[in-house]
Amino acid sequence: KDKLAKQERRVDCRGVWRSMEKDCWTNSPRDVSKRGRQEENGGEGKDARQRTVAHAQPCPHMQLCRDYMCSLNLEAAYFNPECDRCYCVTCASAARIPDVLEQHNQHGHPYEVPKGWCGFGLDVPRRAHTLEVFDNWAVAFHGCPGTVLASILDEGQLMTPGATLLNGTTLPNRLTRGGDDRIGLYTSPSIKYAELDIYTQPIEWQGHRVRIVLQCRQKMDIDPPELRIEGETIDWQRRFGDTAISQLFSNAAIERFTTAPNSIIPYRVLVSMDIRTREQEEEDKKNSTGRVQAAINAKKATEARVAAAQRSKDAQAKCVKAQAGLDEAQAALDQAQKAKQQAQIEARTAAAEEGPAAAAEKAAQDVLVSSICAMVTDQDILSTLQPVIQGLVHHKSGNVKFSEWEIDWKTAAGLEGAAAVAAAMASSSSLTKVDLDGCGMSAEG
Repeated sequence: KDKLAKQERRVDCRGVWRSMEKDCWTNSPRDVSKRGRQEENGGEGKDARQRTVAHAQPCPHMQLCRDYMCSLNLEAAYFNPECDRCYCVTCASAARIPDVLEQHNQHGHPYEVPKGWCGFGLDVPRRAHTLEVFDNWAVAFHGCPGTVLASILDEGQLMTPGATLLNGTTLPNRLTRGGDDRIGLYTSPSIKYAELDIYTQPIEWQGHRVRIVLQCRQKMDIDPPELRIEGETIDWQRRFGDTAISQLFSNAAIERFTTAPNSIIPYRVLVSMDIRTREQEEEDKKNSTGRVQAAINAKKATEARVAAAQRSKDAQAKCVKAQAGLDEAQAALDQAQKAKQQAQIEARTAAAEEGPAAAAEKAAQDVLVSSICAMVTDQDILSTLQPVIQGLVHHKSGNVKFSEWEIDWKTAAGLEGAAAVAAAMASSSSLTKVDLDGCGMSAEG
């Protein structure tokens, strides 16, 4: 009967899955234990199971993800549609699924619910039931490119780099760095970590960005170094600092590394459509911060340009004012130069006019000196007096009025009279008219 059922499932997977479309939260009594059924239904106990069966309408998001899975032409025998689950926002809210499950399981390792994803159940191997993995093993997520999903299903388990596959090829080392000590399998209890681009390498399908993550059960009671819980190894610290990848798990304990492939059993293929990863969120924040900073810088640059323009305007106004002052100073200088030139012209004119007058005056002075000297009859005295008379006449030592002289001209000898006349005439402002009133003689005399 089981063989016949498997043969029936080997027909086109699209027809099988569409013929089995049921509630996204259909229970799976055949493939999970009691506690496993409680976990798969989104909680623990009877109330949780009642919540899951209340959502009975087909989910458009799950249908879209199912169409993508059908486009891969995978072997239907690998799947168990009764274990399909939808964790989209609508379904998760309707079922009141918390963000983290299995916090109180005996294995002691909770996991982050893959909200926003849609899961398609796998037909797990019999050893999964024998080992009671849904009770004793922890949930783990392993991101992988959709192009290798068929190979993983064919192998029946996750393979380590360097392993020989059924098709005879060797599995290449796509991401592992650090030598042979780092060759193994990497998983995480956080869907936020497993869904990152470095692991899933999303593809474009019918206008949607699609990612694939395997939901697994992982044996955790393995001693190091075969199993180690480690920090992130994707260079997150350098790119985003101490920002948490997941709000439920520390970056220092978000990755599991094991060298035991048999300790991991995939039991569901998770598909996401256009989900926003933490990496995208942080990049958007950086870009947003960069845009805000760029806007601030642009505003500052604009303010600086306005201030510079104002300073330039002020400087230009000062330059105009200084130029006006310079022009005024130049005009004053030109005016002074013109005044100087005019003064020089007037000085030259005056000098030209003073030449004949000075000559005439000197001639008159010489005549006067000769006339005065002629009054002195004693040649000895004349030789001594003549230079004095000449000096008095030529230099006109002062304005002397005859009325201020107390000379008795009637009793004075000829020498004193001559000297007095010479001094008076030399001191007079006029060489032709001498006021002799008060001197005891007339002008004729």
